[in-house]
Amino acid sequence: MSLMLSGKFRFSELEGGGVLLDLANGEYWQLNELGARVVSWLVAGWSPHDMIQELMAQHPEEASRVPSDVTGMVEQLRGIGAIVDE
Repeated sequence: MSLMLSGKFRFSELEGGGVLLDLANGEYWQLNELGARVVSWLVAGWSPHDMIQELMAQHPEEASRVPSDVTGMVEQLRGIGAIVDE
């Protein structure tokens, strides 16, 4: 299963994070660095598994919490309808 950003959402990266905008209702979410990285990787076609592997390699001192952080972010995005199954 592959995930992608819903067509009704737009994402903009900013220094230290990003903004996710719901075009249908004008709501937006300010994302921290991890959230922005997850969304930008989703847009680029990365799977959650690939994201977890990359972040664990980049931050071995945080490896134990990376899977739950990424999974939690993906579930939050799914919950607001920002990501859909491709």
